[in-house]
Amino acid sequence: MIKRILRQINRKGLLDTINLSCHIVSGLMGFYLNPSSKKQSKLPPQNYEKIRSDFESSGITVIPYRVNVDEFNNWLDKASFPKEYVNHYGNVFIEKALEHYVGAQLLELKEGDKLIDIAASSSPWFEISERLYGCTAYALDLAYPKGINGNKIGADATDIPLPDNFAAVFEK
Repeated sequence: MIKRILRQINRKGLLDTINLSCHIVSGLMGFYLNPSSKKQSKLPPQNYEKIRSDFESSGITVIPYRVNVDEFNNWLDKASFPKEYVNHYGNVFIEKALEHYVGAQLLELKEGDKLIDIAASSSPWFEISERLYGCTAYALDLAYPKGINGNKIGADATDIPLPDNFAAVFEK
């Protein structure tokens, strides 16, 4: 653990490492210090086997997936999300990063792929995915100027101004 912290300090600097650590510790404290009633959903418990069965009976393949925490932490170091992005998401940054990690793993991103990050907003994911996987990536959002502007696409996700089969990989 100490080696990992020192490596993080060398890569990101002391202040950024402290900032990220504060977000992680804050989330852990919230989990451990709040009563169970605050951590539990008010929704009725889900029957996950029924959900799985419903998906499969509809022709959707369900794949069990377990996150390797060490691999995720190594990936997080390599991804090197900008501190502004980490700060913007605060306590939920790790969850957001995990979404990108799992998405990239399941999509098996590689050189030659074209990825479109749907509803990208200010996310650096399209740039990070290009650097990590060698794919060509685009960020699409309604907030961007309309049309294709380099790697940013201003459009509604239901009406993307690209030819059919332009990209085979989409992430939301």
